[in-house]
Parts: sequence; structure tokens; C-alpha cells
Amino acid sequence: LYGDRLPSFPDPYAGNVSKKMTNRELAQALRLDIASELEAIFLYDAHAASTDDPVAKAVLEEIRDEEKAHFGELVTLMRYLDPEEAEHFEDGAEEVREIIEELEEEGLIEK
Repeated sequence: LYGDRLPSFPDPYAGNVSKKMTNRELAQALRLDIASELEAIFLYDAHAASTDDPVAKAVLEEIRDEEKAHFGELVTLMRYLDPEEAEHFEDGAEEVREIIEELEEEGLIEK
């Protein structure tokens, strides 16, 4: 089902890094971690949507929401490690706030 995308759990050293990373290198590594959290959110959400079993749905949705918290933690850590990237994040957030404000003023969405 998932092919070669599965983690390499049989190798206990697969996740080891040969040296201490700089903050810049760690930020780069966190981008992959963030992508993994997003993939996990997508998969748990899809699995929850594909079942009518209320217990399975509730458990999968709870796990999905925990992954969302992990995503938030990693993005916050990323902002700390790479202040320049944090500025880009904030620029993007400001652009979205401006779009929302314009749509509210035009009456296209509620305030």
C-alpha cells in the first residue's frame, strides 16, 4: 500500500546524524519532519473518513489532532531556529490577513 515510503525501522541507526547540526542544518532537517507531520495528518484524516466504526473514527481523529499539535510545535521551533524564515512566515500571514480584511469589507465573508 505505501511502497518504499515506509520508515526504515529495522535499522536502529537509520535516523542517526554523524555530527551535531548547526541551527541552519537543524532547520533544514525540520522541514522534512514538518512534511512528515502533514502527511500523517492527511493519512489519519483519510483513514477516519473511510470508516463508520465510531471508536476507530474517534481514535484516528484524536491521533490526527495530535499530529496537528506536533506540526505547530515544529513550525514554532523552526521560527526560533531560523528568524529569517520566520519573517517570511509572518509576511505570508500578513498577506492572508489583508485578503480576509478586503473580503470582509466587500461583504463576501462575515467578520
